[in-house]
Amino acid sequence: MFTKSFLATIILVIWTTVTYAQDFNRNRIDVKSYEIVLDIRDFKTETIAGYTTIQFTTEAGLDSLTLDFAGLTTDSVKLSPKERVEFKQQGEQLFIFSKFEKNDSVTVYYHGKPKADEAWGGFFFTDSVAFNMGVGMASYPHAYGRVWFPCNDSFTDKATFRFDITTPKNMTAVCSGVFEKVYLSENKNLARYIWTLDKPIPTYLANVAVGKYERVEQMYQGIKRKIPIDLYFRSEYKKNIEKSFLNLKQCLSGFETHYGEYVWSRVGYVGVPFDSGAMEHCCNISYPEYAADGAKTNETLMAHELSHHWFGNLVTCKTSQDMWLNEGWASFSEALFTETIYGKEAYKKYVRDNHLKVLTMTHQYDRGYRAVYGVPPEFTYGSTVYDKGADVAHTLRGYMGDSIFFSAITSYMHDFAYKSADTYEFRDYLSEKSGIDLTDFFDMWVFTPGFPHFSANITETLKDGDGYKVKIQVYQRLKARTLLGKSIKADITFVNNSLQKQTIEIQFSGEKSEHVLDVPFKPSCVIFDSEEKISDAKVDCAKEIDKKGIQVFDYTGFKTNVQKLKGKIYMQAALNFIAPENTDSTIYTILPEKYWTIAGAGGKLEASGSFFVSSTEFNTTEGVDILKLFYRENSEQTWKPCDFKLEKKNAYEGYFVVEKLKFGEFAVGWVNIRE
Repeated sequence: MFTKSFLATIILVIWTTVTYAQDFNRNRIDVKSYEIVLDIRDFKTETIAGYTTIQFTTEAGLDSLTLDFAGLTTDSVKLSPKERVEFKQQGEQLFIFSKFEKNDSVTVYYHGKPKADEAWGGFFFTDSVAFNMGVGMASYPHAYGRVWFPCNDSFTDKATFRFDITTPKNMTAVCSGVFEKVYLSENKNLARYIWTLDKPIPTYLANVAVGKYERVEQMYQGIKRKIPIDLYFRSEYKKNIEKSFLNLKQCLSGFETHYGEYVWSRVGYVGVPFDSGAMEHCCNISYPEYAADGAKTNETLMAHELSHHWFGNLVTCKTSQDMWLNEGWASFSEALFTETIYGKEAYKKYVRDNHLKVLTMTHQYDRGYRAVYGVPPEFTYGSTVYDKGADVAHTLRGYMGDSIFFSAITSYMHDFAYKSADTYEFRDYLSEKSGIDLTDFFDMWVFTPGFPHFSANITETLKDGDGYKVKIQVYQRLKARTLLGKSIKADITFVNNSLQKQTIEIQFSGEKSEHVLDVPFKPSCVIFDSEEKISDAKVDCAKEIDKKGIQVFDYTGFKTNVQKLKGKIYMQAALNFIAPENTDSTIYTILPEKYWTIAGAGGKLEASGSFFVSSTEFNTTEGVDILKLFYRENSEQTWKPCDFKLEKKNAYEGYFVVEKLKFGEFAVGWVNIRE
């Protein structure tokens, strides 16, 4: 919905009054359609005027109706052209008093200057563009249709729309749905644009934008039909469209392949002068003009918003507590788009980048470690929902396997189309469809804050016929949580010095488990989750090294400089964001919640290893000069200082360099007893 650079600003907004459990479908009404007729041409006073007709069903005999309506002035309410009824407008609600039939309608006439949300969203005017952004991040409910038309502002109440927008003749009104016709008035220099959306959506996805737009038309051959693409931008941005949207069709193809058919009438983006991100309005994504820069710089934003036409627009989260189903999956879709366009390694780098942010920053942004389900309203659009939500979706993909995972997601999109779902319904549906009971997975990753941390050690290797029986210990430790996960599935990869690899999937529960596995060769090392399918409390990166020189292991804060090499080397670096085990010592203090594991196998290697330490670590001690680098072969051993030199980047950060790198664990700390 918005750019990640804006995330930190949004999530610091504090709500002073929130009624978290309020029922916004308070009348138990089911709106069937909205007809929004508006005059949007007064750019000097920034006002709008018109009426909205609401067709709905409800309980027969209802004697009052309450609609959400904020900031605008109600002029009158009618049940028919001649039948006015009493009303009262108070706060963000419009109370209408009359006897209503089971199938009924009201028309509300209104005018005024639409409001904007304190943090993000609302209705905006510039001197030449008027547009809405349908979510109020500092408002509750977060759905924000009520600032430009009276409505039942609910995630779950979906309706069709007809838009009848009057504009200056030199401007164009672009709305959700399909363009029907335009009526031109010669005398008054006006134009009326008619748009219709015949598939139901919640109010926050309805959109209007008025400006001097030019349309770039494209056509995409979908899996079932041809789908028109309309890109509406002002003339000064039109020249940039081809390059900025270069991969849009491939993006569509990737999402159709993985999520199922694109069901909406068209793909639409409309450029708006909004500096804080985009909004996934149905068939008419409000896209910031800064992103149409003639490059592919913002193409993951393009993909994020388009993916909402599955996650959010087609199947909508039932409550704000379920927002990760909208935004976490759209953020995951950015990574999936990256994989579609640039390949699997690019996907893994995108996931690593996001995961590092989750481990280091999300708890700061959202003021604590939180589960992706059930976040309080002030963090509905925070980093936990977006970034950690994407982590969870990525981990679920690895847990289920691609074939079953994407098949179940596609079925979910089909069976819940035009409906809303909560997290429990999502869990139960995927479990039933896939045949995999996901209860333990959701308990571990969705309903619990913090992170697990996993590792494995070889404890015994015995010759067994042509192969080997290899005994390993698998450990689960906890970061900012108390729940030990159950029914965990993970890949264990053995590597020998000839770089033969054998990967075996294991399942385990609890703090510690022992496994005896058949391996066709004698392994030199064991790697837990070598393909990085699990977003636990570490970031890791593996490489096969076949030449001398510097090798950087992305996002782990580790690099090696290979001076001599005979044969190839497989090396994995893991940066662990959890306190290492067995650190009790009166002699040494090891800095908490950060250490490295360097594992590998292969030929003969002479190399140095460099470990990055930031100002955060330096500032926890009396100064950089007392810090030392410690080493041990594995977690069962005692830490010991190792020889190193410090390469400072500045006064507060730099690299601890080991001239002769060995495989094992490394940490930063100091000696308690001064010499």
